[in-house]
Amino acid sequence: MARDYYEILGVDRNASESDIKRAFRKKAMEYHPDRNKAPDAEEKFKEIAQAYEVLSDPQKKQMYDQYGEAGVNGNGFGGSGFSGASFEDIINQFFGDNSPFGDIFGSFGGFGGFGSSRSKSNDEFEPPHVSVEISYVESIIGGQKKVSYKYKKKCTSCNGTGAKNEPNAKQTCSTCNGKGVTLKQMRTPLGVVQTQGYCDACNGEGEIIYKKCDSCKGHKYIDEWKDLTVDIIPGIENRTTIAIQGEGNETRNGKGDLYLTFIVRPSKIFEKDEKDVYVKLLVDPIKAIVGGECEVPTPYGIEKVKIPPYTSPGDKITLSGKGVNSNKRLFKTKGDLIAVVYFTKPKRYSPIEMRELYKLINENNTELSQYIQNAKGELNEK
Repeated sequence: MARDYYEILGVDRNASESDIKRAFRKKAMEYHPDRNKAPDAEEKFKEIAQAYEVLSDPQKKQMYDQYGEAGVNGNGFGGSGFSGASFEDIINQFFGDNSPFGDIFGSFGGFGGFGSSRSKSNDEFEPPHVSVEISYVESIIGGQKKVSYKYKKKCTSCNGTGAKNEPNAKQTCSTCNGKGVTLKQMRTPLGVVQTQGYCDACNGEGEIIYKKCDSCKGHKYIDEWKDLTVDIIPGIENRTTIAIQGEGNETRNGKGDLYLTFIVRPSKIFEKDEKDVYVKLLVDPIKAIVGGECEVPTPYGIEKVKIPPYTSPGDKITLSGKGVNSNKRLFKTKGDLIAVVYFTKPKRYSPIEMRELYKLINENNTELSQYIQNAKGELNEK
């Protein structure tokens, strides 16, 4: 059953970013398993974290508002993926030392010290983020695009240690005894509170490097360029950001994600409305009266359509399956092309053609004839 993330956090759909953050703080405090001993507290806590992870991100929130839970789960849409995550993983993400919510549980002694084994250097690198410019047609029918980006790769010279391959090039930190964290005690009105943080002596590494690697200069990682061909999801909106799993920076915990923001160039021809596409169908007014065949642009090429007699401006002609390409992540079926009739200036006709057209128009226009008859009758009233 689909879950309502707004209901989970207890906020309205028009809630502001600060309202969502405040509601998350409250719910997280209420259902944290170290404070709430109910059997289902951990599962509820995961739901709360997942809801916040989506609603706090403008791009994911937009996709969720438009397509529901399916719009943010799986295959590149930044799916939260907390269903299989451990409780410690969630704590590390939302309440670790570098998290904006670390202050929530810091006063409670870190709740078992989650995050203490993480190295501070793991958080130094921003994930690679690439802007991908695509045409409006590509956003409708999909396709592929080649991107080049720079990411952090583990230094092969030192195997990611940051030190030279020499004796005593690095040693265990004597301040934290290799733990990377130190404990501190503070007196508060509630009593003595114990907190932990990164060791200042080794910067949370647990080791101190005395002889740095010549290749990475002790940073453990080097810059590497990579070319990657990525899929364009049919129906993608302008400035949508997606995550490509495993294509980002190398870390101690595996490879991170690559983030792509798609910039859709505007179109002078087409306009999307979810899975349907609208386009102008320019028709000569004479052809609109007598009927005929016209050409109309579609994202898949120029098509010919039949114009029925007595077509009026604003009439719509539907070309089935010529809209947004089918994509199971967004739409189960292909969209349609809606061609809206607009009159062009009439072409120049010869005098003979004009006489024939004039005769045809006057003979067949019963509305005009009836109008003149009514006018004559009123003029004759005395």
